[in-house]
Amino acid sequence: MMITCKYFYFGFEVHDGKLEKIPGFLEFIGYIYFYPTAAIGPTFDFTTYQNFIYQRKHYAKIPPTLRVAIKDFATGVLFVLPVVFLGNKMNINIFGTPEIQIYNILEKFLIEILPKINLAVF
Repeated sequence: MMITCKYFYFGFEVHDGKLEKIPGFLEFIGYIYFYPTAAIGPTFDFTTYQNFIYQRKHYAKIPPTLRVAIKDFATGVLFVLPVVFLGNKMNINIFGTPEIQIYNILEKFLIEILPKINLAVF
């Protein structure tokens, strides 16, 4: 459905004379099957797509996101590693008891995991 809408948007832009020149085949297919809008939308006109791809007008001020993505990935890995390596050593049933509720999360970790780490290493 969205792909059909994009064909119509492109046709209307060509008919209205908003495009200076007809784009090449690859650029046209890139617009039609642009992943963020191909399946569920929202759709937009071809000139907006060109401005976004070539970073013109207000899209020129988009900051680079590679550093943020790497930082978020590293944070995720940092939080997953304890679960992967220490998850099978935890007794989950202890966390439902009233005695453990008085401790914060760090104390719970130290009570449950830390004594078992030394046994697992040696």
